[in-house]
Amino acid sequence: MRHVETPYREVSRVSNRRVIVERDGRRRSFALARAPELADALRALDAVLQGDRAAIERRHRIEMKNLAERWTLILRPRVAGRDFELHAHGVEGEVLCVVVRNDGIESSRMLVGTAASSVAGGNDFDSQCADAGG
Repeated sequence: MRHVETPYREVSRVSNRRVIVERDGRRRSFALARAPELADALRALDAVLQGDRAAIERRHRIEMKNLAERWTLILRPRVAGRDFELHAHGVEGEVLCVVVRNDGIESSRMLVGTAASSVAGGNDFDSQCADAGG
């Protein structure tokens, strides 16, 4: 699930190979196949969360940055014309924040695991992602 607060309020989620978008009280949906960049990002994220390095390397180039116990895993598609990057930020063995960049511009930020639970408990979304390195 993805929440957008500015410049408009929107909630997006993927279910049964469809993307459902709710904005301004309206709901629309479309096939995930119509959003190849999103499909690639979801496959990459799934492989990261599964710890499946072989699946990641089949479709993406990997860059790893370590800063003490904090780390960032950057994935870039091997397919020409797909100009997005997925940045997974974590601490020790846990992914906490995932940032998707399109054409070098941040387009989506998601909290995962304990970082997401912390926001549900009332902590600030942006500070949780920043604490994770994102």
